[in-house]
Amino acid sequence: MLKSSYLFPFVALSAALWSMEGSSFWTIIFTGATFFLVFLQRKTISKKQLLLLFILFISMFFWCEHKVSDTSLLTGEDSILYGTVVSAPVSHNDRSGFQIEGMNNERVQVYSNDALKPTYGDVCTLKGTYEQPSPVYHINGFDFGSYLKRQSVHWLFYADELICRPSSSLKGTVLNFRAKGIRALDQMGNENGDPHTAAILQALVYGERSNISDEHREAYQIIGVSHLLAVSGLHVGLVVFMVIFFILRLGLTKETSLTIVVFLLPLYMLLAGGAPSVVRASLMVMFAIIAFKTMKKVSSGHSISVVFIVLLFIGPNVIYHLGFQLSFLTSFVLIRSGKILMRATSALGLVFRVTLLAQLASLPIILHHFYEFSLLSLPFNLFFIPYISFVVLPLSIVTSFSLVLFPPIGNFTFSLLSYTLTWSHSLMFYLNDASVFRILFGKVSSITIAVLLLLIVFFFFSWERGSSRHMAFCSASIVIVLSLQLMAPYISSHGKVTMLDVGQGDAILIELPKREKVYLIDTGGLPNWGDEQQRRGPGERVILPHLASKGIKQIDKLILTHGHSDHIGETCAIIDRVHVKRVLYPVGGMKNELEMEVEKCLDDANVPVLEVHEGMTWSVGKSTFRILSPTGREDSENERSIVLKANMGGVRWLFTGDIERETEQRLVKEYPNLNVDVLKVAHHGSVSSSSQEFITHVTPTISLIPVGRKNRHGHPGLEVIERLNDQGAEIYRTDENGDIEVKFYLDRRSLEVRPVVD
Repeated sequence: MLKSSYLFPFVALSAALWSMEGSSFWTIIFTGATFFLVFLQRKTISKKQLLLLFILFISMFFWCEHKVSDTSLLTGEDSILYGTVVSAPVSHNDRSGFQIEGMNNERVQVYSNDALKPTYGDVCTLKGTYEQPSPVYHINGFDFGSYLKRQSVHWLFYADELICRPSSSLKGTVLNFRAKGIRALDQMGNENGDPHTAAILQALVYGERSNISDEHREAYQIIGVSHLLAVSGLHVGLVVFMVIFFILRLGLTKETSLTIVVFLLPLYMLLAGGAPSVVRASLMVMFAIIAFKTMKKVSSGHSISVVFIVLLFIGPNVIYHLGFQLSFLTSFVLIRSGKILMRATSALGLVFRVTLLAQLASLPIILHHFYEFSLLSLPFNLFFIPYISFVVLPLSIVTSFSLVLFPPIGNFTFSLLSYTLTWSHSLMFYLNDASVFRILFGKVSSITIAVLLLLIVFFFFSWERGSSRHMAFCSASIVIVLSLQLMAPYISSHGKVTMLDVGQGDAILIELPKREKVYLIDTGGLPNWGDEQQRRGPGERVILPHLASKGIKQIDKLILTHGHSDHIGETCAIIDRVHVKRVLYPVGGMKNELEMEVEKCLDDANVPVLEVHEGMTWSVGKSTFRILSPTGREDSENERSIVLKANMGGVRWLFTGDIERETEQRLVKEYPNLNVDVLKVAHHGSVSSSSQEFITHVTPTISLIPVGRKNRHGHPGLEVIERLNDQGAEIYRTDENGDIEVKFYLDRRSLEVRPVVD
């Protein structure tokens, strides 16, 4: 049974959720769990403790109301921002991001050119423009606006000019020293031609993970060892050991060394990035040392409870931080599992039990954030935990300090780390490529996550009591719940057509009922102008995350309508991560430079390409598909686009690529009965397409327009919008509505349109 001291963090968390989330699903779940724990403790809990719990709830609730503000005093009309830099600037893609606290104590998220990057504590005057965070435009997408509001940040500021003067403070000095250490590792990585090793060292020593490549970050996540890159109890313990070791060698007493550690740990928290995991571990060590010096007995359970509540008071929004969730949950489980761990008969058995406990505890959170789980996670952790703990981490710390004290040693240890990490990364990538070990669940509902949490808790209690029968029951139940999550798309009677918001480009995902087939029409591409400019293309930013959230690992047909970059530009990124069975391409082949690049990617991945033309058909169950164009006689790339007519769920669909009036006139002439229910408007709504004759001929009920925000072409044309309105069609466009999902059914002729932004 849980000790009564554990009631306090549950009460604090419930109060924070009621304040910030209201009566949400998880608020109700954690409040219910709190009342259940109080009920279990009803015979041992005192009236004084109940009063303290009530006071804690009220205090936390109103503190969160005060701390997390929903209103802003700024209007966004000014072009000047004056204030103090209150977060360490983070660089990414030649742009720095940091927060400024202004005169009214309101924080603003600032972005500037990397050359204008300030340092922590600087007092700055900035010239630029305010913008409000954009709404979420993607299904299951990251809500950046809500993320900022939880920090009481309501505005973005894009700085064109920045004038700063330094302001001395201990915190600023430590953070600036940290920034110099990160830059030193950057320089070493560049000099040795291995920026990946430098990025890993920055994460392990300074808690700076922004420089880890997307490829490496994803590899660590998939294999289930990304937690090892977060500065946590392991790192704090090693640092404390090293500090005490050197202090004792200087001839000072053990008591003195412990006192020094207590004063150094707050500085180390700053030096290591101040992530929740390092703060938790550092504060727990400080409490343990203080308890030892004052001859008071404080259990780990009491320590973690106090630290949890303290961090909630410091910043209530920390409950949304993935590191906070994983750090406290796994630490709490390990602290509570003393009986399980004591039964281990060997060191390997102990490591296995610790790893299994941590993996099971974190499973619901991992599925919620990343949608997948690797069967190699447990064995890889058994290898990686000692490898990182006893090889990589000590050498990383030695390397970082040697850069300052004695560079030759730093160069030698960096080379050693580079060799070992390159080998381990190669193994990681090789195993990750073996998709048989990766289980992609897709977006898991909150109810499923709650059921998994409950079953895992029961499993832990059964394991603690040594009840093999109950452990088997819980294990089987967990497998059943996860299997149902995997099977859900294959028993669903509805299908979906989703027009993804990939900016000024096309990407349309078709999921047939019961997941019979999955098709992707076009991939979008990377623009190099306007506010759409990005280093990562929409394949990585939009399409691949969407496929993962749907649990899609295979595309049966990738239909590339024609050879322009806004339609095929992300093909290589897609086939590198998703198994594509076949590509359909317009007759005439791939001729321009981009097409030949795509062709090489397809050849390297052994993806067959079928050139299609008018008259080709196929069917899947009750769904039929027919190619209406091209004929092979077209003069322009746009007119050469694949035009696909589909009948899915009794609903008529027409996907038109970028065809223009010449092809539209041919379709009107050759297909007199081309009435459709859903029309993908050609060429992003350009006035060169969607003629009055064509719109009147196809009589769409629903029109979908893929178009980029503030695009330089002026798409969609006002004339096109007027024609569609005159026809009585409902118009949905990605620049205004984001992703647009159209649901259809196997057994009835019905449509449900669900734009992300209504």
